[in-house]
Amino acid sequence: MQKTIKIEMSERDGNAFAILGRFQNEAKKYKSAEEFIEAQGEKLIHITESKNVKSINKSGIRYAQPKEGSISEGISLTGKKTGTNKIFGDADIDVYLNPNIKSVTMTEALDGLGFQKERIVSTTGLKDAERKAIQWAKDNGYDVIDMRDAKSSVYAGMDEVRIINPNPSILKTKSQLTDIWNKANKE
Repeated sequence: MQKTIKIEMSERDGNAFAILGRFQNEAKKYKSAEEFIEAQGEKLIHITESKNVKSINKSGIRYAQPKEGSISEGISLTGKKTGTNKIFGDADIDVYLNPNIKSVTMTEALDGLGFQKERIVSTTGLKDAERKAIQWAKDNGYDVIDMRDAKSSVYAGMDEVRIINPNPSILKTKSQLTDIWNKANKE
């Protein structure tokens, strides 16, 4: 049976020291770093360029700020590496989402905007609809948009989970979790 680590999400101000302290206290309960990491829940993958791996493993994944003409605000994660997501880079990093995040599906976000089961979203309106869905989710207190349930022709088959809240307690790399466990369990 898999245990779930409960790290409170009340630190929405991003107080890194409070968050780290809670992770370290929780890490002390596990016999190994592997056991601690497995208890984090679903493993996802962040795909990036090889040149970024060392920095990400040390400091975490940087939250991408919105840019004009871009639909890539936040942090994009996937459950599996495919030919389609190779465009994001040649290296993959194992990451774990805090199990206490507030998540919404892309279908729910688009429905919340009145897109009626995604039917109105066309390829040409994708950037605008996605930006609006992200803003709607943020305005409604969500941390993540999960696109894995999407059914429309635009999103069908998309295996993406997008973090839309830059709070550092939401996502940790396997390397960061190993470091937290090692620091918490120094003899």
